[in-house]
Amino acid sequence: MLKIIVLLLNYFVGYQFLYVVIVYLISGSEELALYFNVLIAFIVNLLLTASLLQKDAKETKAGALVKNAIKTTGLMFAILLAVSIGLNLIGITTDSANQKLLEDLFTSAQYKNFVVATILIFAPLVEESVFRYALRAALPKKLRNGVFFIFLSAICFGFVHISTEWWDSGYFDVTNLVIYSILGLLLALNYKKNNFNIIYPLTVHLLYNGVQLCLMMMIL
Repeated sequence: MLKIIVLLLNYFVGYQFLYVVIVYLISGSEELALYFNVLIAFIVNLLLTASLLQKDAKETKAGALVKNAIKTTGLMFAILLAVSIGLNLIGITTDSANQKLLEDLFTSAQYKNFVVATILIFAPLVEESVFRYALRAALPKKLRNGVFFIFLSAICFGFVHISTEWWDSGYFDVTNLVIYSILGLLLALNYKKNNFNIIYPLTVHLLYNGVQLCLMMMIL
């Protein structure tokens, strides 16, 4: 349980606040604070989950993994497309501050490689190990396998992805919360479907982010 607590603290306290403040106070550099915040959180997370990743990887079949990733990623895009069309039909548009921040950083030559690494490496590993593995492990046993875990994982995933908007403006767009929560819901369901093997939702997350990155590169 200590490992689970440290894993959660590393993300919700360290990555979200503490690391960036400490590095900035030491260096006085916003750029270094940004880089080392991600790097420290990633290294701590990797050290805590290395044995889990190794165990689950041994139990994973490559063919099933690829099939699951393609099928689930396609479903995610199809559902989000349907939601976006529905929102547009009733006059609601979405503009995620989290997505806008990544796009702004990506257009800067200084941060482009950092954004790519964050999207393809940091986010899938750290977010899946926190919102799927650690969050489930922190719950009482009778709540780990049911609806409560699925929706808790989805809502927490959604709130974290609108936190930038919340901190910057003091409010957030509910539609963005819904969209990110749907992604979290699908990832949590995929985790459960595959006997709580973290490699499956991690790969889905990586593929989804990879496609989003390719689309961002084409547009920007």
